[in-house]
Amino acid sequence: MLTSYLQTFFTTPLPKASRSSQIFWLTLSLTFAILFVGLGLQQVFKHPYVVQDDARQHVFWTQRLLDAEMFPQDLMADYFQSVAPTGYTTLYDIVAKLGIDPFAFNQILPLILVIITTLYCFGVTLQILPVPFAGFVASLLVNQNLWMQDDVPSGSPVAFVYPLFFAFLYYLLQRKLLLTAAAIALLGLFYPQCVFLASGILVLQLFRWENRRLHFTQDPAVYRFSGIGLAVAFFVMLPYAFKSSEFGPVMTAEEARTLWPSFYIDNTWEYWLCWRRTGFFPSEWCKLSFTLPQVILGVTFPILMLFRSAFPLTEKIRPGIQVLGQLLLVSTGMFFAAHLLLFKLHLPNRYTEHSLRVLMPIVAAIAFTLIVDAIVQKVRRDRHPIWGGTLFPFAFVLFVLMLIYPVLIRDFPDVDYKVGKVPPVYEFFAQQPKDTLIASITKDTDNLPYFSRRSIVASPSYVLGYHKAYYFELTQRAVDLFTAHYSPDLNQLQQFIQKYGVDFLLVERSAFTPVYIANSYWLEKFRHTETQPLFAAAEQAKATLATGTLPAIANFMDSCSALEHEGFVILKADCILNASSDS
Repeated sequence: MLTSYLQTFFTTPLPKASRSSQIFWLTLSLTFAILFVGLGLQQVFKHPYVVQDDARQHVFWTQRLLDAEMFPQDLMADYFQSVAPTGYTTLYDIVAKLGIDPFAFNQILPLILVIITTLYCFGVTLQILPVPFAGFVASLLVNQNLWMQDDVPSGSPVAFVYPLFFAFLYYLLQRKLLLTAAAIALLGLFYPQCVFLASGILVLQLFRWENRRLHFTQDPAVYRFSGIGLAVAFFVMLPYAFKSSEFGPVMTAEEARTLWPSFYIDNTWEYWLCWRRTGFFPSEWCKLSFTLPQVILGVTFPILMLFRSAFPLTEKIRPGIQVLGQLLLVSTGMFFAAHLLLFKLHLPNRYTEHSLRVLMPIVAAIAFTLIVDAIVQKVRRDRHPIWGGTLFPFAFVLFVLMLIYPVLIRDFPDVDYKVGKVPPVYEFFAQQPKDTLIASITKDTDNLPYFSRRSIVASPSYVLGYHKAYYFELTQRAVDLFTAHYSPDLNQLQQFIQKYGVDFLLVERSAFTPVYIANSYWLEKFRHTETQPLFAAAEQAKATLATGTLPAIANFMDSCSALEHEGFVILKADCILNASSDS
C-alpha cells in the first residue's frame, strides 16, 4: 500500500500523473526558487547602500537612461554602455521611461529571472522525462546553481542566459518554430555567445545516428525548422559582426600576456579545467571539488542507462534527451574554438559554464528519479522487509542531502554584494553638480559611481575592458592619479587636477605610510601586472615616504577639507589649485 502510494506520488509519469501532482511539484519548485531569492537578496534590504559587485560596472551607467545629463563625458560610462547588448540596454531604457529607477529594478530583477528560469526548467525536464518529480529536482538543482555564483544577482547581461536558454530548449523540444526563433533572437539581444550554442544544436538536429553510422535526416520539417532558426541566428548576430568600437580593436592573445597576465596561469590543468575565464568547468564546481549532488548524480546517469532493465522508468525517457548531448558537444566545440580565436569569440569558459549549469541538473534529476522508481518497484515486487528497510532510508537520505546541500556550503548564497561603509561621503557627492569628477585611490572609489551617481577619474574594477584603447586610457589614468597622490611636488598635483578637470579628491588620513601603499587595493587588483608603471609609481612613493617626505596633498587635509568622516577626507580641488598658485 505504502509503496503504491510512493510510486504514484513520486514517479508516475504523464499522462497518468494527476493534475494535482503536477501543480504540487511545480509549486514546490517555485517555493524553493523564491526561498533562495529571499536568502540572496536579504542584504539588499538590510543596508541603504548595497550593490552587487558586477552591477557596479554594468549597471551604473543606466542612470543616463533616466537622466541624460548623468555621467557627462565619462569614459567608463561610455565604454560599458557601448558594450552592453542591445536587448539589455532596451530593457533598462523601457524601465527608465516608466519612471522606475534602474538601480531599484536591478535589485528585483533576480526574482523575475529566477521564476522564469524555474518554469522553463520544469517544462524542459518534463519534455525529456515526463515525471513531475523529476521537474522539481531539476529546478531545485538549477536554483542551487544560480545562487552558488553571482551571475543572476548581478542583473547584468549574463543573468539573462538561464531563462532565455531554457526557453529555447523548451520550445525546441516542443517543436514550436516561432517561439524557438523568438528565444534565439532574445539570446542574441541579451547574451550573443549563447546564439552559437543554439545554432550548433540546430545544425546537429539535421543528423541522425542509425546503424552505427551518421546520416542526414530525411525529414523536410527538420530542415525547415533548423533553417529558419539558423536564419534568425544569422540576422541577430549580423550587427555584431560589423560593429566597430570607438575604443579600438580587442586585444590579441599575445597582447593579453603583457596587458592582462592574470588571464594566464602556469598550471596547465588548472588553466584548462578550472581557471576563471579559461577553464572548462564552472568555478563553483572546482571550488567544491565536484562534490555537488548534480555532478555526482549526473555522472551516474550513463551507468544507469547501461543497465536499463534494472531501471524500468528509462522506457519513459523521450528522444528529446539527445538535445542535452548535442548541447554538451556544441559547447565543448565552442570552448576550444574560443581558445583558438582568443577574445574574438569572447572568453572560452562562457561556452561551457552556462551549458553545464543547464544540462547537468536535468541529467541529475533524471538519474535520481530513475533510482527512486527502481527502489520503489523493487520493494513492491519483492515485498521483502529488508529491501524496504534499507533502500527507502537510502533514497530518503539522498533526497534530504540534495535539499539541504546549500546549507553545508559556507558561501551560499554567493551574491557578492558590496556594502557601502561611508554613507555621508556618498550623500555629499550626490548633492554636487552632475558633472562633478572625483579622484581617489581609496577602495571605496569603486562604489562612488553607483552610490553617488558621480564620475570618477579611474578605479581598478573598471579596468575590465577587452578593447585596447579603453584599457590603455584607464591604466594611464590610474598611473597619473597614483603618482599625483603621492608626489611631494605640488605642481604635479596641480597639473593632474587641471588635466582631468577634477573637482574633489577623496583621501584617507592613513594613506601616507609605506604600509598603506603595500596593502593598497589598487596594487591588489593589479597584482598580476607588476610590469606596469603603476607599480613603479608605488615603489617611488614608498621610497619617498620612507625618507619622511610627505606628499603635497597631505598639506591640505585640513585647510581644503569639505567633509571628513571616519578617516575619509573630501578635499576641494579648487582650494588646492588656489593654494598652489598663491605659493
